[in-house]
Amino acid sequence: METHRPYRKFAITSFRSYGFGNSSFSDMVSTEVSALIEELKKADNIDPRELFQCATTNVICAVVFGKR
Repeated sequence: METHRPYRKFAITSFRSYGFGNSSFSDMVSTEVSALIEELKKADNIDPRELFQCATTNVICAVVFGKR
């Protein structure tokens, strides 16, 4: 039943090594959320899933590669 536990521990350890929980990580997420909100305001009739996928990818790229 608790097969997720080792995966969760691995994920949290990995995220922390990339800065999760630090203010720099929060800044990256905040920057991306601001950009996402601006795109949503500009869009008239758009599927938001694409924007959310891009925002998520941008945060991952910022963490891994150091740039958006």
